[in-house]
Amino acid sequence: MRRIFSLLFCLALVLSLAVLPVSQADTAQLVVDSTLAQTNQNETNLINEPAIIAEVRTPGMLAGLNSTEKPSNAILTLDRNCNVVGSDGQSLGSFAEVYAKLDKKILPVVYIANDEVAQAFIGYNQTTLNVRDLAVMSVDPAVVKTVRQAMPYLRGVLKCEQVDVDNLYDIVATAQLNMASVVTLPQDVATAKNVMYLQARFKAVWVWAQSDSNADIMQCVNSGAYGVITTPSRATEVLAMYPTGVTRPIFNVAHRGVQAGYTENSVGSVLAAIECGATHVEIDGMLTKDGEIVSLKKDTFALKTRCELLTAENESWKKRQDKIGECLIEANMKAEEIVRNAEAEAEQVKQKMVQQTQALKGDVINLKEEIARVEAQLEQSFAKLATAMENMDK
Repeated sequence: MRRIFSLLFCLALVLSLAVLPVSQADTAQLVVDSTLAQTNQNETNLINEPAIIAEVRTPGMLAGLNSTEKPSNAILTLDRNCNVVGSDGQSLGSFAEVYAKLDKKILPVVYIANDEVAQAFIGYNQTTLNVRDLAVMSVDPAVVKTVRQAMPYLRGVLKCEQVDVDNLYDIVATAQLNMASVVTLPQDVATAKNVMYLQARFKAVWVWAQSDSNADIMQCVNSGAYGVITTPSRATEVLAMYPTGVTRPIFNVAHRGVQAGYTENSVGSVLAAIECGATHVEIDGMLTKDGEIVSLKKDTFALKTRCELLTAENESWKKRQDKIGECLIEANMKAEEIVRNAEAEAEQVKQKMVQQTQALKGDVINLKEEIARVEAQLEQSFAKLATAMENMDK
C-alpha cells in the first residue's frame, strides 16, 4: 500500500511539472538584459537639443537604422505574435531579430495597440529576452499601465492623437495615472505654449512632424519638445542649421525649498525658493496614520521635535523679513538712481532734438530760397526761348 502511494505521488509530481507554465520554468534561468543603450549624440550648436526618434514602418526604414545618422529611439509596432510589422501589416522580423539590429545603440519603443498584444509582449519579454532598457507606447493609456505594472522597469509613452488644447491637464492626469512619463503630440497642436505647459508638469513631450521638410522639423524643434519623431537624416541636417542656443526653457527646481537659513520642507523655505526664482519646488510628503498628508522627511522627527521645527520656522520668517527690508531699501536706492539717470538722459535727448529741429528749419529755409532762385532762372530761360522762336518765325 505504501509503495502504491509513493508511485501515485511521483506520478502527480511529474504531471505537475509537465503542466508548469513556460514563463515560470524559463524565467528562473533567463538572464536579465539590463545593458543600457549608448545612443547617438548629434554634433550641433544647440544645448540640450531634442532627441531624434524614428518610426520604423518599412523595410527601408529598418535598414536605414544602420546609417551613421542614427536616431536615439526607434518606434516598433508589434503584432500579437510579437513581430515588428510595417504600415502594410507585413512582418519586418521578430522583435528579437529587430532588437539585435539596434545593437544597443538605439532605444526601442514598442508600440502596442491593444490588451491582446500587451499580454503577448509581457509573456514574450519575460520569457525570451527580458530586456529592461526599452519603452512601451500606446494610444490606449490602459495598455501602457498594464505593461508597466507587469514590468515596472520599462518606461511609458502615451500617444495623444485627439488633443483638447483647452484641457491639457487631462493629458497630464491621464499619463500620471497610467504610468507614462512621456506624451506625444501631433505637430498642429505642439505649440511652444502647449509643450511648455506639459513639460513644466514633468511630462516629456515628443512631437510627430507632419513631414520631413525643413519648415515642419524646425517648427517641432522650436516648440521646445524633448523629442522630434521624423526621418533621422533630415532631422540631423536641420539641427545642423541652428546657431548656438537653447530651444526649450530650463527649469530651476528647489530641493525641499531653500535650505540655507530655512527649515527644509517648510512654508518659509518654499516661499523663499519662489522669491529666488525657482520654477518648481520638490518637497517630501508623508501620510500619517489618520490619513493626513504632511510635508516632512521620514527621519525629521528623529532629529527635531515639532516645537523645535516651529521655533526654527519662526526664526526663518524673522530672518526673511529682515532680509526683505534690506533688499527693499537697496532696491529703492537703485530705483532713485535709475530715475535720475533716465531724467538726465531724457534732457540730453531733448536738447539734441531741439538743435536738430532748428538745423532742419534752417535747411528748409535755404531749400525754399534755392527753389525760388531756380524758378526765376527757368522763367528767364523760357522767355528767351519764346523770343528766339518768334524771331525764327519771322
